[in-house]
Amino acid sequence: MWRSESTGHQGPLRAKIRQVDSQTYRAWFAGRFAKVVPFAYPATLTRVPGTSSMYQSQTRLPLLGTYRMNAVVTPHSFNASFTGRRDEGIFQMSR
Repeated sequence: MWRSESTGHQGPLRAKIRQVDSQTYRAWFAGRFAKVVPFAYPATLTRVPGTSSMYQSQTRLPLLGTYRMNAVVTPHSFNASFTGRRDEGIFQMSR
């Protein structure tokens, strides 16, 4: 699920995440905004130096600006906070 702390909107979230190498994951996030508007975007998550499960991402989205994400990735969960030009919130997923 995703939730915007700025607007209170929330909705379902899915992701396909694959490991590229020991430092990098590629993710494709897909969800729904306002129950009917689909969204999808790619992100490259890079390991934070000196950590084993913390990752960061920065993705430029058309019309929305740059979104930054800080995530904790484990074999069973993905928990992240995101910030954008006019939005901030969380992504939470588990297997």
